[in-house]
Amino acid sequence: DEFKTGFGNILGPLPFGVMFLRYFSVNDTGDYDEYMTNEDFGRIFNEIDTNADGFVVSEETSAFYSNNGYGSASLGNTWFQAIDYYNFGNLTIAGWEEVFNAL
Repeated sequence: DEFKTGFGNILGPLPFGVMFLRYFSVNDTGDYDEYMTNEDFGRIFNEIDTNADGFVVSEETSAFYSNNGYGSASLGNTWFQAIDYYNFGNLTIAGWEEVFNAL
């Protein structure tokens, strides 16, 4: 139990690092914490918004997360719940940019 908890804490941010690496347009070092532009972050929003209606919902985030190998659909849903600050049940590009600015 102690090992699983510790290992989980270490690997917890890994899927986000992998996701961000795939979207960097400026990458000097290859490190997961390299600078990401607002445009790069916006590309993630556009890829998640599969029906291109300008809103990201939990189902889209879950599918994006699991289909791209970042983790399970339930983890994608948990991620959506964390970034849906106002509990609207959807996220617009303006809300997405708030997440970017918070990072």
